Amino acid sequence: MLADSPITKLFDLSNQVAIVTGSGRGLGAAIARGLAAAGASVMVCSRTKVEVDRMAADIIRSGGKAAATVVDTSNRESFQKNFDACPASTIL
Repeated sequence: MLADSPITKLFDLSNQVAIVTGSGRGLGAAIARGLAAAGASVMVCSRTKVEVDRMAADIIRSGGKAAATVVDTSNRESFQKNFDACPASTIL
């Protein structure tokens, strides 16, 4: 993790939960890693189970906190189910 980096000192996200859609790969994965490095617990979301499982494991291996869930943001029910389960201190 980037525990001693300038970004974590400027943007401490400890005790926050971040839901990152499309975070199985690419830009979403980079955002998820950055939020985890800043201390957030990250909910890795994507339509592909293999991708979210791999990304959550990568964050955890790096010392962060993450969970994986399959979400199709084009399906309101799919997203709503996960959104409703989130605590009030959530970053979307």
